[in-house]
Amino acid sequence: MFQILAGNPHAIILAAPLLLHKTLKELYQLLNSDRLIEVLKVDGVKDSTVASLCLSLEASIAVLQEKNDERTIGLFFMIGLLPGGIFKNELSQIVNDTSINSAECV
Repeated sequence: MFQILAGNPHAIILAAPLLLHKTLKELYQLLNSDRLIEVLKVDGVKDSTVASLCLSLEASIAVLQEKNDERTIGLFFMIGLLPGGIFKNELSQIVNDTSINSAECV
């Protein structure tokens, strides 16, 4: 898996929490799936350091989609639009107590 993620520390950090929802074998299979390999065929992504990050992000989205967690997917995409990301205290102001699981998942 280290090789799939090209040793990119950011990609590894993004992929590691997925092991809370998948076995190591399942995560390996997801990262090697046709769906995720298609992501790497976008111009400017293949064979670059960005490829491993794209792969990790797409794997995260795939896991959220499997769980049918639309609210968390929405939060995930919203945070992706923020140029500097978001701090935990800012996130807690956006979401209410009932969606804390979604916030922790993101």
